[in-house]
Amino acid sequence: MTERRFVVCYDTPDDKRRAAFSKLLGGWGERVQWSVFECRLQPAELTRMLRALQAAMVEEEDSVLVYQCGAGGTPAHAAMARRPDLQTDFWLL
Repeated sequence: MTERRFVVCYDTPDDKRRAAFSKLLGGWGERVQWSVFECRLQPAELTRMLRALQAAMVEEEDSVLVYQCGAGGTPAHAAMARRPDLQTDFWLL
C-alpha cells in the first residue's frame, strides 16, 4: 500500500476542543499553520485518523476538512511557491 499526503484543517470555537484536535492531529502529522496539519498516511492509518476525528467532533459547530494532495505526495508544503502541476497537485489559494 502506498502512503498519501493529506492536509487536515479544523475549526471549533471551544478552546478545550481546539486543544484536543491539535493534540490528536499532532499524533498523525505535522502542524503547518495553527489549525492545519499535513499528514502522510497509509490507507489504514487514514481510516483510523478519520474515525478519531469524527469521535472528537462532539458539537455541531465543530468542523474538519481533509484534502488529499497530489498522486505522488509531493511537493510538501515547503515547496508551495513553485508553479503547481494541476495534473498531480491540488492547491487551495
